Amino acid sequence: MYNYCLLFIIFFTYSVIGYIAEVTCVSMQSEKLVLSRGFLIGPYLPIFGIGGLFMSLYLTKYDNSLIELFIMSMVSCLTIEYMGSLLLEKIFKLRWWDYSNKKYNINGRICLETGVLFGLGGIIVVKLVNPLLNRLLLSIPKLIIIIIGIILSLIFITDLIISIHITYN
Repeated sequence: MYNYCLLFIIFFTYSVIGYIAEVTCVSMQSEKLVLSRGFLIGPYLPIFGIGGLFMSLYLTKYDNSLIELFIMSMVSCLTIEYMGSLLLEKIFKLRWWDYSNKKYNINGRICLETGVLFGLGGIIVVKLVNPLLNRLLLSIPKLIIIIIGIILSLIFITDLIISIHITYN
């Protein structure tokens, strides 16, 4: 239970960080505050959580090579983004993002521009954020991690159920 909760907290943390990054970028581009991003109601984007968790678990071994870390972050996040777009479209018959107007895109689902940002983000996550997040989480007693993990899981699952209901109605 502890390991699940720890992983879920990492996932949730990166989902929130991704939401903040997305809202910031979109708001700056549109020159107005845009808070509604993604499929869920809450201030988190699970696709960033999946990417952040993947980097935490599998890309830290590239810590000593910035080029390898950049490339692996870019490739893995673009794969996650492409599969996420495809899955959401198949399930809900909706597209949450479309890069068709960007150069070097694949089916409007991914593009080189965001890939480069994912590569840079991977370096930041693995070199800076992960070490800080890991130190913080390891300093918290296991029981507290379990309680926080369960609470966040319940919030997320409730949001998921409500969001699915809203999308289908």
